[in-house]
Amino acid sequence: MVAHYGLLPVPFALAGLWLLWRWQGWQITTGLMGLSFIVAIIFATLPFITQVSNSPRYLMALRWAIAVDAAAASDVLWQRGWIGRASVIGAGMVVLLNTLWHWLTPMLWRARPPEPF
Repeated sequence: MVAHYGLLPVPFALAGLWLLWRWQGWQITTGLMGLSFIVAIIFATLPFITQVSNSPRYLMALRWAIAVDAAAASDVLWQRGWIGRASVIGAGMVVLLNTLWHWLTPMLWRARPPEPF
């Protein structure tokens, strides 16, 4: 998961899921996000059991939950002053650089891109 999302969006998303659950309770959206994380944990452990590494395709289905939950956590951090804003900007820069790395590496060095590209 770190190779596709980077290090920071996953903890941001878990914190955002907790915040959304506190604000709204268990509604259909927060329930689906929680179930998506449970399925992602199952698919993340599956390669260790089956020795087949095709699970990143299924982990990419978690993008919507990561984006919505990380946005909720980023919104709360942004309102905490200049330190919160700096942390949100820093996390965004890490995600941007990780994305650029995964796109530019295969183009420049003809390396194999990570799954599922």
